[in-house]
Amino acid sequence: MVSGWTSRSGGDVPLGHEPVKYAQRRKAKEIFNQTNQRFVGIHHEACYDDAELTRLLKPFIGVIEPFQFDKPTDQVIPSTHWSNADELLDYCRKLASEMPDGIFPTEQWLRKRGKWANRPGPVYNTLAVYIRLWIGGVRILREILNQQHASTIQWNTESALREYKRFSDEYGKTPGQVLGMVSDGTANESITENVVADASRIVSAVSKYVGGALEAQRRLGMKPSRRYWDANSARAAWQEFVSKHGITPTQAVAYWHKKDAKALSGEESRLATRISNAYKKHCVPLSAVSLNPRRR
Repeated sequence: MVSGWTSRSGGDVPLGHEPVKYAQRRKAKEIFNQTNQRFVGIHHEACYDDAELTRLLKPFIGVIEPFQFDKPTDQVIPSTHWSNADELLDYCRKLASEMPDGIFPTEQWLRKRGKWANRPGPVYNTLAVYIRLWIGGVRILREILNQQHASTIQWNTESALREYKRFSDEYGKTPGQVLGMVSDGTANESITENVVADASRIVSAVSKYVGGALEAQRRLGMKPSRRYWDANSARAAWQEFVSKHGITPTQAVAYWHKKDAKALSGEESRLATRISNAYKKHCVPLSAVSLNPRRR
């Protein structure tokens, strides 16, 4: 068996630490093993190069042919080394598919740091190093995996407002409006899963750090995307609805729930519900309003 050191001195190790202490430890090992013919020192960078590592170890263990993983269970066996970036990407896709939301986790999650320090499961320090070294970090990896919507943005008030405006300018609708369209079934083909996911995270961030969409619109100087209800606007909306449909908002809601043939579309019925609720809150009780506009 070959034993030895991998050099962390000389600045040739990514994210290395305490190089002076490691150099002292390395020197002590070399002195202790100076008569050991099976002791070998390998620089850390060489450990990332299969060809170089093979050359250095050949005098000791020969050349080991690559193992062919062809069993059905082989794809779920973790590996601590990948021979190229394609294999690394395959492993990352596999790990992402095991996540509850299907999104590749953050580096903090991989390394069990911060709020993930006590999460169950193994630590993926080696994976995190290779992602940085070969791909350039989790953000770029997610772009390759078509998961760029799962941004690694550090959320705060400023970033929440910035992303809210960016989304609204890009799609011509606020994140909340897009989610509403998806809920109503009125979203078109341009509203992809990635767009919905982007809208969802922005809505959550705005709610947490800004105080909601209306406050975000106020700070950004945007026209409110939601109607403000008071007595005047509720009465006006009520009369407008009656003039357009010939029935009151309350009747429209009743027809919709009964699946009556006279029921309006889902969107109009939801509007009727909002108007009824606003009128009840800001105006006279509904019992005092004529439910039949034709009856005087």
